[in-house]
Amino acid sequence: MKNKTRLLIRQFKLVRYDFMGYHLNKNNATFHHIDKKENGGETIVENGAVLMPCSHEYLHLLEVKDIEKYKIINNMFRIMHRRGYIDEYDWQLIGILLSDFEEKHAGEKRASGKILIKSEFLKRDFK
Repeated sequence: MKNKTRLLIRQFKLVRYDFMGYHLNKNNATFHHIDKKENGGETIVENGAVLMPCSHEYLHLLEVKDIEKYKIINNMFRIMHRRGYIDEYDWQLIGILLSDFEEKHAGEKRASGKILIKSEFLKRDFK
C-alpha cells in the first residue's frame, strides 16, 4: 500500500497537504480506500486518497457519527480523481464540512469518556 500511496502523491503532485488539507508527511501518509475493501474496493490508485493518520482517523469518525459528510468527502475524492488534481476549493469545502461537524459535536465524549473531537483533528493546515 505504501507504493500506491507514493504513486498517488506523485500523480496529484502533493507537496504540502493530504487530500483533506492536513500537513503532509510523505513518510507517514496512509492509503484511504474510497470504496471500502469490505465492499469490494480494490487497493488501486484510482480507489485511493492520501491521508495522514490523523485525517484518516477523523474521516472514519465521520463515517460513524455523520455518514452524509463522510459520503460527501469520499465523493469529492472521486471527483478529484476524475479531474486529476486537487485545488484550494476542494480543501476549503472539506474544511467547511469539518468545521460544521466540529461545531455540532463540540464537547461530546465517546463511550470511553474521551473527547470525541481530538485536538489533532482541529490542526488542519489548509483553512
